Amino acid sequence: DPAVLAWKQTLEAVGGSVNSGKLLEPVRASMAKKVLRRYVSSLNQAKSGGWHVEPVGKVTVESAETTASRSKLTTCSWAPSTVYFTKDGSSPDGDENFDVWHKNRYELALRDGHWRITSVESDGNCPGRPPV
Repeated sequence: DPAVLAWKQTLEAVGGSVNSGKLLEPVRASMAKKVLRRYVSSLNQAKSGGWHVEPVGKVTVESAETTASRSKLTTCSWAPSTVYFTKDGSSPDGDENFDVWHKNRYELALRDGHWRITSVESDGNCPGRPPV
């Protein structure tokens, strides 16, 4: 599914942006402006705090409904592999209860030959045990 591949590449670039402290072009090119503003704000906070994310997040696509020009994805991400950490490996907000799968819903649209994330919503947690 090309929309899922575009989403995956964008999320990899988000992690790279956090860890490099600069917005990488694939993030800018793959998000609608309203979504990009949300990520830029978060990236700026991470940069000023010296935060980082794991190089590879554990994320599963639970469902994908893709047409010729639209896609809706539901994903589950293992929090310890996708949340911010400080230089000493602790949570910036002091929360030590990370052992959950976060559920997110993404909408993508095909525009000018490229899939772009047009909406992101957190939707609680996914059931499941820690990944092995």
